[in-house]
Amino acid sequence: MDAALERLGRSASAATLSLGAVGIGVFAGAFVFGAYLALLTLLGYENTQAFTALDHPGFKHFVRLRVRADGRGIDGWCIGATDPLGDKEPVLVDQFTWRPFADRT
Repeated sequence: MDAALERLGRSASAATLSLGAVGIGVFAGAFVFGAYLALLTLLGYENTQAFTALDHPGFKHFVRLRVRADGRGIDGWCIGATDPLGDKEPVLVDQFTWRPFADRT
């Protein structure tokens, strides 16, 4: 009975140690990447990585994808606002279709 409790205690402490290491790694990785982007922006080397979505008030677009359930392909639409600061309706900027297996019919 004592051996079983001892093994249980060792596996619980190993699991706790593993989860703690993963948690510290996640926060450390996010901090290092954020510091990297902040340093690039601060030094003026790269201004688009850290603030791409917030940088230009006149560029607000997103891509909408539809993956076909039968696996025949993917359809995509780029929808954007020509003047996001105004009251304009969104417009269709571009659309595309990708059929990877079209030649295998």
